[in-house]
Amino acid sequence: MALVAVAASAADVSYLAETASTARRQGAVNAGEVAWQCDGVRCVGIGPWATPPVGVCTALVREVGTLRMFAQYSSAEVGACNAAANVGAPHAPKAAPPAKGPPAKPPPGSGRA
Repeated sequence: MALVAVAASAADVSYLAETASTARRQGAVNAGEVAWQCDGVRCVGIGPWATPPVGVCTALVREVGTLRMFAQYSSAEVGACNAAANVGAPHAPKAAPPAKGPPAKPPPGSGRA
């Protein structure tokens, strides 16, 4: 008698996120390997994790803006997600390059004029 193993597939889980103000992007939003649907301040997504990893949260923040609620995350975890998403974000202001001054004069006796 042959035994056949059947792999159990993980059930998809629905996630709810709410933005602090109207989401910057509305409708279909792909963020963190999750297809989200955003309407006003609510974004709903479906993914394979019981609790989505922080990378999903930060990816969503970068697309739709600051979150006030995300899946099963605590308020502190949502705050950390918002902060992490804004570090190095493409829309974050960048430091200005150092100003270039006049070329330095060569040292005396260097043979350069």
